[in-house]
Amino acid sequence: MERTMQNRYRQKIIPQEQFVDQRLDFTIVDIQLNPPHSPNLRTWKTSSTTLLKEALDSIDEQTNAPSFRLVEVIRDSSNRNYIDHISFHDLLTGFHISNETHVLIQYNVLGFHCFQHHNSVSGEYTCYINDVPYMLLWSVNPTKIYTRAILLCSNKAIHSNFAQFRNALDMNKHLIGEPSFLPVTSALLTVHNVHRHINKQRMEVRKIEVKFGFSTWNYPELTIGSIDGVDVSQLTGYTKLIASSLVAIGDMKRRLKLTELLLKSVEDKECGPMKRKNGSSEVRLLQETRQQLALQIQCAQIQNDYLENRAKNQFTVLFNLINQRDATTNINLAAQAKEDSSAMKTIAVMTMAFLPGTFFAALFAVPSLQWTGDKVVTGRFWVYWAFTIPVTLVIFAIWVGITVQQKVIGYVQEVWKKSLPKNGDNAF
Repeated sequence: MERTMQNRYRQKIIPQEQFVDQRLDFTIVDIQLNPPHSPNLRTWKTSSTTLLKEALDSIDEQTNAPSFRLVEVIRDSSNRNYIDHISFHDLLTGFHISNETHVLIQYNVLGFHCFQHHNSVSGEYTCYINDVPYMLLWSVNPTKIYTRAILLCSNKAIHSNFAQFRNALDMNKHLIGEPSFLPVTSALLTVHNVHRHINKQRMEVRKIEVKFGFSTWNYPELTIGSIDGVDVSQLTGYTKLIASSLVAIGDMKRRLKLTELLLKSVEDKECGPMKRKNGSSEVRLLQETRQQLALQIQCAQIQNDYLENRAKNQFTVLFNLINQRDATTNINLAAQAKEDSSAMKTIAVMTMAFLPGTFFAALFAVPSLQWTGDKVVTGRFWVYWAFTIPVTLVIFAIWVGITVQQKVIGYVQEVWKKSLPKNGDNAF
């Protein structure tokens, strides 16, 4: 049943849109272990046209000496592999890497996975590791003692990560014959990278703690919560910085957990396809390394949790400081609005004081009033009121219309919507 389910789950080919053929150069790493001679590590560049020939050269050579070959392929953050898709699948086939990995590559699945080749008489198996910056897949032939691997790197510092992995291979090249060599090497690099990033984020968080004084550290020269000379844009910038640190801390928690599962899986699988040579010095070295890494992971998790709490505390501090600055700004605006209101009130009072006099001065200056004659009010005085009263009413009507324009428009739109037939109603 398990074999049938795996066959159904198998992806025959990775979609072509996940490949970019840019005719890049590829690096090949080759290690040969020929006791009693020292291990020999070679690296060389090859073009896309000669990649398959050089990568697959002597792959089936009959020998009892352990050998290792790795091809580096660039993989960007959009999960696109910078290699021709046909060449990549030919490389997978030539390296005897199981089709079970196709779906893992396509969907960028994290973690450690191992697949036994059921039709292989030599006990071949394929392994897959995805730990964010690295995606590593390889096959192992226990009979011929060779390992064939593909390393895909999806990070901005692609070339430095490749170099870091090469250095790790070079320092531990005498272990290439051990099944757990690549998983332990990957875990070692991950733990070291996490330690480096934890230290970096700790310095970022401490920088903000020093700036505002909210921490367990004693900074007597600082005023707690002082935001003098710090504007809102700077506070927003610090908030983005601490939010970025929280994201990085979350990523480190994920990577530590994945590495912990990786080491546990390696230990479990050493009783299965990844059989070990009990008692050899290489096996003991890898076991000790795994134990040390497991302890380092626990310590890193403790440090990471503590750092996360500090970062969350600073995020809360910055949020409160921004609210404090906003509240101060609102208070100042309210005070200015009050001053403006007082000024407008003064203007209104002064206007009211002059209005009666102005009104009567204009009224008495009307030509229909004859102040020098026997009769002051003439027969045409009604014309003044006939124009004044309607125009005044029109002006007030226009003012009311402008004031309540939005309310009227909203009311009309609501009435119009209600008059329309509801969705699904049959109009016929």
